[in-house]
Formats: sequence, structure tokens, C-alpha cells
Amino acid sequence: MAETMRGLKFLVIFLGVVILGGMVVLGVTIAKRASSKLTVDSNPPASASFGTATHAIPKGAYVEKSRVEGERLFLRLALEDGAVRILILSLKDGSLLGTIALDPQP
Repeated sequence: MAETMRGLKFLVIFLGVVILGGMVVLGVTIAKRASSKLTVDSNPPASASFGTATHAIPKGAYVEKSRVEGERLFLRLALEDGAVRILILSLKDGSLLGTIALDPQP
């Protein structure tokens, strides 16, 4: 009987250690996955080239600043008279989506 109890104690302790080890491995795996940064590209590259898109800007104007947001390109143009134009272009096909005119007040 004592031999059976000793074997049972060993089995219970061994299985407890196995369960504890499994919990540690599970905890470490969850912590690693939670702390690792996902590298999701919020601005994926355009799927296909659309060739050359030409857009006329006023004479003497220059691109002061540019910014990409999603699938749109924003170009801030500084004009000779001090006014500002913002062109919004599509990165999918190069088309002009819109223009915002920022004219200085007299």
C-alpha cells in the first residue's frame, strides 16, 4: 500500500509540474505575441502603374509641401501672389480629385 501511495504522489507531482510548465509556456507565448508590433502597412504600394499623369499648375508656382494619406497625394502649391492651392491627387490612377484654394485676405 505504501508503494502504491508513493507512486501516486510521484504521478500527482509530475503532472502538476507538467501543467505548471505548460502554463508558463502559454503565458510567455501570449506575452510575446501581445508585445510584438504588427507590421501592417497602412499605405500599401499602388497595385499597377498608371503611366504619366500631367497636371498643369500656375506659372511661378512651386510645390511647397507634399503628403500621402491612404491612396491620396496632397500637394501644397505656393503661388507667386502669396496664395496657396492644395491639389488632391489619386495614387491609383493619377487623377485630380480636387483643389482647395487658400487666398490671402487683403
